[in-house]
Amino acid sequence: MDLSKISQLYIAATEAIKINSLILCNFTVLPPQLCPEQIEIYDLTIPSIIDFVEQGFGIGFGISRKAIIIHGTPTAPTRFDISLIEEGVPEDTADIPFHLSADFAQNAVIRDAWIKGKGWIRNQRAQGLPFTVGQSFKLEFRIAPRNGIDVLIIN
Repeated sequence: MDLSKISQLYIAATEAIKINSLILCNFTVLPPQLCPEQIEIYDLTIPSIIDFVEQGFGIGFGISRKAIIIHGTPTAPTRFDISLIEEGVPEDTADIPFHLSADFAQNAVIRDAWIKGKGWIRNQRAQGLPFTVGQSFKLEFRIAPRNGIDVLIIN
């Protein structure tokens, strides 16, 4: 998965999630995890596309110690989706190198990617849902070795 061209964060749901805050960290300092000069966005309307360049976060996710931190609350037992996408329209002109879907009906978290000309690929499912309707959570996306993403969920 090539994370070097990611330029947008797309959050979609049908009245299933409230995003209290979104924090974009251009550079994390270890240890502890500190985020100097963080970019903070509050009370997002869903669905929402966050343009990283407009926010000062730049293009690319796998080339530095960037992090994305979402504080939210599921509001209905349906589904919500969070995607890291390239420039363009999701599932049309823009590849989606990383997509996470929390599906209450399937009691699963699904991770996959969407590539122009191929569609959805690399479907990985984790049974059990770490989210509860009405309970706030913290969701962190951090760089992992070999151009990967670590996803941390804290309830």
